[in-house]
Amino acid sequence: MIHIDHRSRVPIYEQIQTGFEALVLAGALKREDQLPSVRALAKDLAINPNTIAKAYQLMEVSGFIYSLPGRGSFIALDRAALQARRRPEALVRFREAGFQLKEVGVTKEEAGRELARIYAQTSERRAADDSD
Repeated sequence: MIHIDHRSRVPIYEQIQTGFEALVLAGALKREDQLPSVRALAKDLAINPNTIAKAYQLMEVSGFIYSLPGRGSFIALDRAALQARRRPEALVRFREAGFQLKEVGVTKEEAGRELARIYAQTSERRAADDSD
């Protein structure tokens, strides 16, 4: 379900949020789907339940999930809403990467080929490439 990289500098609670967002963007989770309980996810990921609780709390504050007392936590956004929310920041990072590529001498043609390759990949393939 969610992969945690214990060697990453990204805090685990942020990796959890990113993982759930990736599942929504991939269509594996949909709006109104219930998340695992804090205890269940902590056990599955072998992580302290307080870390999971912190991730859930931050996701709720951001509006990504909502919680119902005694019932659990649920996805609040559909794929399109999450894409719209993340799009501006992604474009800023894309522009920054583009300037870096240009500075190190990557041609527009090379960048275009790489971008075409990226668009041809599936999310699963991306995860495999990122772990290399």
